[in-house]
Amino acid sequence: ARAAVVIEPHLDESPGLWRDLAILHARGGALSDAERCFQVAIDGKRTPSDTWFHLGELLNSKGDVAGAKLAWETSQKKTRSKKSRVAHLLKIRLGSD
Repeated sequence: ARAAVVIEPHLDESPGLWRDLAILHARGGALSDAERCFQVAIDGKRTPSDTWFHLGELLNSKGDVAGAKLAWETSQKKTRSKKSRVAHLLKIRLGSD
């Protein structure tokens, strides 16, 4: 999480970078910082579809099952490849075929 704190002031508006930073925060246990960075990524343009998947994982770990499900459903709608690793994990999380 310390590296994430150092990196953050130098980021531009790229949603992919903010998603990556959110993942670093989450892995370091800084869940509120991770959630804030996911939101910055989502508010940007051309947000990678797996951002919502990772946000769902974070929300689920915090006990927000409804928020996680909504994030996963959004990710599923935005994911182009239905055969990707994220698409497969979404099927598991959402219990769909």
